[in-house]
This record gives sequence, structure tokens and C-alpha cells, in this order.
Amino acid sequence: MTESEIQYLEEPAGAKYKLLLLFNILVCCFLMVGLVWWMGGDLIDNYFKVQNQASYLSVSKWALPSLINAFGITALLYILLMRLCKRLTQQRLDNAMKYFVYITVVFILSRLIYGFVLTNYLENNGYSHCYYYSSPSVMGNSTWLRDPAFCLELLTAHSSELQEWFDKQDADGKVLTLDYVQQETSKLDQAERAKYPSLYD
Repeated sequence: MTESEIQYLEEPAGAKYKLLLLFNILVCCFLMVGLVWWMGGDLIDNYFKVQNQASYLSVSKWALPSLINAFGITALLYILLMRLCKRLTQQRLDNAMKYFVYITVVFILSRLIYGFVLTNYLENNGYSHCYYYSSPSVMGNSTWLRDPAFCLELLTAHSSELQEWFDKQDADGKVLTLDYVQQETSKLDQAERAKYPSLYD
């Protein structure tokens, strides 16, 4: 088929429409880079933490599915670029949408499978899930501990500070004990209460 025989879809004219396309292209690019950087970094960081037998892990069951979803965004980006260049045909649009639907199905299935595989992987490597240190949000990270005895009920909201403390102890090569962890959680509780007394009256 020659260039003259190709039927391109008609696009609205005007600078405003092109600016809107450019804006949406930038949004897609930021989303793709953000997903790869954030979720990819989360996967790599936790993998090395497992290998180094870190005291805790903060993992997301959305990490791998979100990386897969980044590939779906490429279909939307392709459509937007074709529109901007006025080279979008009905066949190209149909193929891009089929690809997007396929990636979406893989994304949904991977979320179900990955959660099961991740749980088994962490348990097989000696980690136990800690409800008290995990985010209650569906999209939030869950915390896994090398020693389940360290999963202590927090009286105040400071799980992120406790995770930073765990990181520091691991970096310093310190061997943690239950008494040591209890002292730190008590110290964080007191600091949080002093900072926001009205919340804990």
C-alpha cells in the first residue's frame, strides 16, 4: 500500500489540540518512568535485602504488576504520538488498543499470582508478616520481619521511623534482641505522644 492509499484518521486542527496532545504525552512519559523507577527500585532493593538477611522488608504486592502496567502505557503513548504526527490509522489504533487490553489482562492476573508467589518466597526465606508495622491501605506496603518476636503492637503511628531504625541497625551490623526493639518502640511512642499530645489523650 502506497502512502497516498493510506487512510489516516482525521485530527482536529489548532495549536490548543496539539498542546493537549503534548501534555498527555508528557504525562504518559512521567508515569512510565515513575513506575519503572519506583516499583523497579522497590523490587531490586528488597531482593538484596533478602540476600543480606535484613531485619525487615517493606514490600508491595503491586511492584511487579505496576511494572507490567508500564508497558500498557506505551500503547497510549503510541496513539498520542501518531495523533500528534497525524499518522494514526484505524488499523494502528485497533492494534494499539488490543495490545493495551492484553497488557491489562496480564496486569490483573499478575497481581493475583504475584501476591501468592511473593508470600511464599518471603516465608521460605525466613520472614514473617507483621500486621502492626504494615500500611492499612490496599496499595500500601506490607512489612515482613526476620524475627516475628519483633512484631510489637504500636501505641502510636511511627512505623516508618521504626523501619529507618531497623535499617540503621543493619547498616551498623548490630544484633537485635527483643528487649532492644522494645526499648526503641517505647522511645518512639513517647516521642510521638510528646509531639502530638492531643491525639493520644
